[in-house]
Amino acid sequence: MVSLFNGAFDYRKFLALVMSETALWPTLDASLEWFGPNVLGTLERDAEQLSLLEAETLGLQALTTAAL
Repeated sequence: MVSLFNGAFDYRKFLALVMSETALWPTLDASLEWFGPNVLGTLERDAEQLSLLEAETLGLQALTTAAL
């Protein structure tokens, strides 16, 4: 098991495409799950990476996990 952005599937590329090339992103809901060790740390890193990707892709001010 690996975290969201470390797997065989390129979620960074997929999510950037959904964010920038479709009108879906503002309407989507999702959840992050982790069943391996260090649950809180892994989910915090995944959420932070997702926020940074959104900021990079959409040109938004990056959110921190503390703001979530």
